[in-house]
Amino acid sequence: MYCTMIRENFPSMLKMMEDIIKILYVCDGEGGSMEEKQARLKKFPENTVIVKEGEIQTEMYKILSGKVAVYINYGEKNEYLLGVLSEQKCFGETCILCKKPSPYTIIAVYDVLAMRISEDEFDDFVQNNTKNATDIIKNLAREVVNLRWNLDMVIDEL
Repeated sequence: MYCTMIRENFPSMLKMMEDIIKILYVCDGEGGSMEEKQARLKKFPENTVIVKEGEIQTEMYKILSGKVAVYINYGEKNEYLLGVLSEQKCFGETCILCKKPSPYTIIAVYDVLAMRISEDEFDDFVQNNTKNATDIIKNLAREVVNLRWNLDMVIDEL
């Protein structure tokens, strides 16, 4: 009976252990108590709207596990999937940097564990995470290229 119980609960126990390891890995070397570090982590169940297009966000996120989908016009007839982001990728930085409403909607494709980074923590995050800083710059550059491409299409139609 004991073996059956372990076998049935093994997947959820393994997932919990993976989450704990990710928490320790992400928070290693950063200031604050373990409670403060855990407070920065947020779980989003599958299909949850994490960021809604047009809303002002004061936080960005780094994905620790799971995947998110990035949409414009989510739930409308002209809905468009811009892409899917997975572990170690960030989203929401546009809102923090520009202090403008979100240009897109972010949906959890699977259960997501993410680290929350506030506006106040952004500078320290970028200084301590150069790989993520590079990814953020690349994302913003892609957005500029996409805007130019879309603008060219509109001009051509006129």
